[in-house]
Amino acid sequence: MSNRDNDTMATNTSNIVADATNADNASNRGEEMTKPSTAKPKRRKWLRRTLLALGIVLLLLLIAVGVVIAWLGPIAEWYVEKNSKELVGRTITMDDLHLRLFSGTGDVDNIVLYEADDTTHFVAMEHVDVSMDVWDILDGHLHITSAHIQNPVIRVTQNGDSFNFDDMVEFIFVEYILPAMVETDDGDEWLITVENITISGGHIEYIDEEIEQRWTLSDMELHTDQLFMEDRMSDIEVSMRINEAPMRGVLQFNYDSFDFELNGTLDSLNLADTYKYWTPYMNVSSVDGMVSADAHITGNIDNIWAMNIAGDATIADLHITGPDGRDMLTSKHVGTNIRQLNIDEERYVLGSLHATDYFTQFVMADDGSTNFDLLFYGEPEVSVETTTELVANDMYDVKERVTITTNEEVAPFEDITLRIDTLDLRDGRLYFADNTMHKPFEYELRRMNIKSHNFDIMGNNSLTITSDMQGHGSATIRWEGSLMDFYNQSLLAILNNVDIKDFSPYIEHFTAFPVRSGNLTFQSQNVITNGELNGVNRLGTYQFKVDKKDKQIDAEFNLPLKLGLFFLTDNKGHIDIDLPIKGHIDSPEFSYRKIIMKAIGNVLLKVVASPFTWMAGNKQDAFRHINIDAMQPAFDSEQYARIDKMAEALAEDDELKVRLTQRLNYQNAKRQIADLDLKIAYYNSTRTNPNERLDMLDFSAIEQMRMSNSDIMIYADSQLITRGIDPTTLRTSEKAMVLYGDMVDNQLEEMMKHRNRVLRDYIAFQHSELAADRFTIDSIDIESIRSYNGKDRYTIALVIDDEVVEIDSPDDEAEATNTEATEAEQSEQTEQTEETEQIEQ
Repeated sequence: MSNRDNDTMATNTSNIVADATNADNASNRGEEMTKPSTAKPKRRKWLRRTLLALGIVLLLLLIAVGVVIAWLGPIAEWYVEKNSKELVGRTITMDDLHLRLFSGTGDVDNIVLYEADDTTHFVAMEHVDVSMDVWDILDGHLHITSAHIQNPVIRVTQNGDSFNFDDMVEFIFVEYILPAMVETDDGDEWLITVENITISGGHIEYIDEEIEQRWTLSDMELHTDQLFMEDRMSDIEVSMRINEAPMRGVLQFNYDSFDFELNGTLDSLNLADTYKYWTPYMNVSSVDGMVSADAHITGNIDNIWAMNIAGDATIADLHITGPDGRDMLTSKHVGTNIRQLNIDEERYVLGSLHATDYFTQFVMADDGSTNFDLLFYGEPEVSVETTTELVANDMYDVKERVTITTNEEVAPFEDITLRIDTLDLRDGRLYFADNTMHKPFEYELRRMNIKSHNFDIMGNNSLTITSDMQGHGSATIRWEGSLMDFYNQSLLAILNNVDIKDFSPYIEHFTAFPVRSGNLTFQSQNVITNGELNGVNRLGTYQFKVDKKDKQIDAEFNLPLKLGLFFLTDNKGHIDIDLPIKGHIDSPEFSYRKIIMKAIGNVLLKVVASPFTWMAGNKQDAFRHINIDAMQPAFDSEQYARIDKMAEALAEDDELKVRLTQRLNYQNAKRQIADLDLKIAYYNSTRTNPNERLDMLDFSAIEQMRMSNSDIMIYADSQLITRGIDPTTLRTSEKAMVLYGDMVDNQLEEMMKHRNRVLRDYIAFQHSELAADRFTIDSIDIESIRSYNGKDRYTIALVIDDEVVEIDSPDDEAEATNTEATEAEQSEQTEQTEETEQIEQ
């Protein structure tokens, strides 16, 4: 009974009656049947009121029996029909009331209890048989030995907190119950015994007009050997159809305490019938599926939502649709063993939860929102601002403003107990879509299995997921941690033989390179301790290739991806790298996928900065620099072989290009050319025909000459004196440079150009299958040569699209650093040797 009802009755009774009303309220039998929580939407309270209505029907029968005892049948029928409103507050009609006074039996046909409008049926019974022990009445014992009700039809309607029998409940309470409660007579109470009650063919129609929900309880069969009107359980056998779903069981009910216990089965109840009860808690568009259960339920009518439910339940063809019309969850079969389910205490303990052939999806919109964002409501907070106003000498509260807010920061699992001893979800599918990038990403996991033991939403858990990937490949994920503590977690992920092309939208978003092909193997172990992430990720690929960079994409990372892949890929097409990652999960920039991409980017930058170190052995052999002698006019067999290896490597990769740059140590080359010029001049001075062209024999003889030769020095001195230069002021190593230094740059440039021509001709002839731009040689830049002090060589630069990197061997830096010192030492040693030889001569 609502508070409004109590207040109304209190104004129509004496102070003693009001005290009795308060006493009744304290007994909890008239309280509203709502879950005691202001944070949740208000529970509906039709069950207790329905039971009260049924109780009133039984009371009417008892009254009718009493009247029948006093009067003959036709007279009793006339009396009840004429005075029904004075008796129960409603109109009653009936047919053929028969009385067998001394045997204590009676029956009636077509008894109807009307609604307050006197036209609509509230309760109708086709036939009622009642028998009782008449002589027990003399001992103050109302003993009904049997009662059989055939085809009762009850119509219950509810609109908000109002029911279609509220007026009759109030009437019975005021007219019969309250007077009995304030009775001061200390006489003995009547003993009531009801035996062998049977209801057959019953039909109850319940209509919730506020949400337009209808429930039909049909084919009702109820039987009890004895209904105890005391603090004792009565056993009632029940069978019925709930919206066509068969339900059978045994209900135990305590009349005094309102405790109950139900052991029963339910077969194929359509979940769609419960949809309107989901909507206050979940924002879903539809709910479908057939529920079957074998349940054990205990509780009390005064707080129906505090009942405890245990047993086994299954759902066939579950289908839940989200607010956006997408499938949120589907499953061919869901089964669970319920150890304890208590809505009032928010306690859900399951012995097992298993599902097969299930499907769900997670979709991210371009603004980062997901299809799950609107699925659950936040906890509503209602505030009412009121003001008072004087009306007819009385103060009244006048409602001014009602504000409803939703706190989205409330912990989603606070105060909830959810434990699952065995979680086993098999053969599922997960569709994932990410529309936050330049190109949408769509992916589906198949044959997904999820397993966990002793899962506790408030405790530490271990969860294992295995799945087939889209196309081919597999995944294994193992999570350890708590949903209540994201600062301490462990995640192991293993991906095997995954098609990288499926993840091209992510790679394009971060690098602007579309994926052409490749398979991926990924092993990742990530541990979060006090918010700090430390991870080790091992990435392996096979035949990973990307297309040309899409310059229309403003990539998040500017990485030389193609060159990096080339250096990292071995001769069998594999890449294997380790990617350590770190970060704090509270960082505004924290994103696991960004951390992974950043780690990959760091590796690529290191690779391009020192490519020779990362290249596989065959590539190191093919693309190592080519050492040359500054004075050699052409190439030897080894140098040509090195060129051939490069050409072969180019033939295996149609995107790769090679650019060679000839580099000579300028100081060394200048001295060597000047020395050669002096030797040639001296050699020609000894010839009878100095203008005759030198041949190979001549050059061979010149090469055998040593600058320490006294004849060469005498010739050099004579040439210096001729130019007016005192030779005694010059060291041996300086004389040739003074005489021919002004010619050296031109000679050096011509020598280098000649070598380049020879090399170009060889490539064009021997490797004509290569396009001209695949194997190029830089032109000579004498200014660049003058600044070079490394070793004499052809350096190698690799080019892919617009990415260029020059290959430096690991010893290049040391060579470059020590070149000047080495050459100075050699020069000084050469001078000392030459001077010594001159003295000896």
